[in-house]
Amino acid sequence: MIKVLEHVGKVLQPLELTDIINKLPKETTLDKEKLTRFLLLTAFLDQQAESPSARKTAIEIYNMFGDNLFFEPQNCLVKIDKLVPLKRG
Repeated sequence: MIKVLEHVGKVLQPLELTDIINKLPKETTLDKEKLTRFLLLTAFLDQQAESPSARKTAIEIYNMFGDNLFFEPQNCLVKIDKLVPLKRG
């Protein structure tokens, strides 16, 4: 996990990372576990897409599923069809 986060830190410029974190709810940014899980989501998406679109998608996915994405991912998988509009956008 640390290696992945190190990679994210190298790829994301500090200002971009600040912008991403500022778009998250305060309760997420103040919770180390939630923030770490969000950064991992961003890192995984970043491997599959151009960085700016991956970051935007990570925020949209988090906004759609909230904390369930991190703590009850099985429930999110059942609702995976909600992500279809993100692909079109």
